[in-house]
Amino acid sequence: MKMPIAYLDVAARYVELAPHTIFKTPTVADLGSPVGLYLEQPWVELSDSQIENIYYAVVAEHRGAPMPWGQVVFAKAVQAKLKEKNT
Repeated sequence: MKMPIAYLDVAARYVELAPHTIFKTPTVADLGSPVGLYLEQPWVELSDSQIENIYYAVVAEHRGAPMPWGQVVFAKAVQAKLKEKNT
């Protein structure tokens, strides 16, 4: 679970970083309540060997399946691995 790096409270005009660090801001828009701010994580790609391992696992399990079905299974396996690495 991602934790916010800061909280923005527009109504009170402050940004709170970590515990106990507050910066006053000149913001005038009211968002209603403090808003969590998050850092974006860099995208993590799969290496060629990881893709190859996924391919061989799919081929081993689905050998003899119709061509489009094997490609769909492979694509979904790659998608699942990317989701695992990037969440």
